[in-house]
Amino acid sequence: MHRYYFHAENSQPFHDEEGTLLENDDAARIEAAKVMAQLIDERPWAVWRDDCFQVSVTDEWGALLFLLDLSAINAPAAHPMPR
Repeated sequence: MHRYYFHAENSQPFHDEEGTLLENDDAARIEAAKVMAQLIDERPWAVWRDDCFQVSVTDEWGALLFLLDLSAINAPAAHPMPR
């Protein structure tokens, strides 16, 4: 088992101090996708308003293992979302 840390970057940054014990990197990738899905579920409007919307995963030493980065682009014909 390895400890993975899931950090969220958006308008409300979250730095994981506890981490999660998981069997391997594949399990951590799945967990990162679940974290991203939870962020979107809790604040769906933030996807369109924030400059960055991402989940990074680090190991016990703080080394970046992988990153999920969500981009939402409004086409010029779209009406901007009110703030």
